[in-house]
Amino acid sequence: MHDRVHVLDLMRRHLTDRGGSVVLIEHDMEFVSSVCDRVYVMNAGAVIAHGTWAEISSDPVVLEAYLGTAPTAPTGAEN
Repeated sequence: MHDRVHVLDLMRRHLTDRGGSVVLIEHDMEFVSSVCDRVYVMNAGAVIAHGTWAEISSDPVVLEAYLGTAPTAPTGAEN
């Protein structure tokens, strides 16, 4: 992973000086969360979520698409 981070850091510095961006297509979520400012999540060719890692990593649509299950809401107080 170190080589990928190094290359992306070089690209970021180069593009930042010139006002550009880097598009990363990656499935390693640990890597994505460590290097990306904004994340777009696709499923079946369509964007299903976008935002910061914190925003998309808890999105129920993303969790359903990639984990097969959305988090369950608390059921409330039992009677």
